Amino acid sequence: MNNLAGQSIIRLVIHLFGRIRVADLVHLAQAGGPRVATCGVGAAPYYDMAFRLNGNSVVPVELTSFTASVIDGNVTLSWSTATETNSGFEVERSFNGSDFVNVAFVAGNGTSLQIHNYSITDKNLADGNYSYRLKQIDFNGDFEYSKIINVEVTAPVEFSLAQNFPNPFNPSTKITFGLAIDSKVKLSVYNLLGEQVAELLNSNFTAGTHNVSFDASNLNSGVYFYRLDANGIDGQNFSSIKKMILAK
Repeated sequence: MNNLAGQSIIRLVIHLFGRIRVADLVHLAQAGGPRVATCGVGAAPYYDMAFRLNGNSVVPVELTSFTASVIDGNVTLSWSTATETNSGFEVERSFNGSDFVNVAFVAGNGTSLQIHNYSITDKNLADGNYSYRLKQIDFNGDFEYSKIINVEVTAPVEFSLAQNFPNPFNPSTKITFGLAIDSKVKLSVYNLLGEQVAELLNSNFTAGTHNVSFDASNLNSGVYFYRLDANGIDGQNFSSIKKMILAK
């Protein structure tokens, strides 16, 4: 084991004669050289075990898959693990080649030899190319990055107004809308009396998906409505209203 360089995965089939146990193997490995983490154990008397070695520390996660899918400006990330000794996963995103930033944290399952499946959706994204990776974090602070996966978010083929996210919100939320063609856009917020309390947009936008943040710090808790009016350059008109809840 001490001659192993870098990261290796070894699969062993061991016939136990009543004197050697899994615990003994792990103890011997931890006493010197690379440490060992069991990835799976079969039935007696033949114990089928997979070991992951990485220098002098155990890799926190054995990631078996990491995929992404895109639907209507939302990117859903899914991944599976065969084993874990981690506290969780930081989801990192890069937009059009920019630096990676942390966009979410997903709690892990601690120390486990079972298969676990995870999924998270990055919502209401603008058009462009996105890259994602997972930062797998061990309880002692050690971490390892997953492979990078790339996706493309493309312009919608029709006009749309999405539900704000988060909702309910306090004090800010994000509103996403899609334009099938270049359009003059007006986006306003109204209270229950029909009074306009904010005008968020009133300008020209290109075809595609767009996001706008709404800060309601100066408003009281309650139900509000936001309305999108879009006048396309080809004469198409689109109007839609959604409800949102401010909960302070």
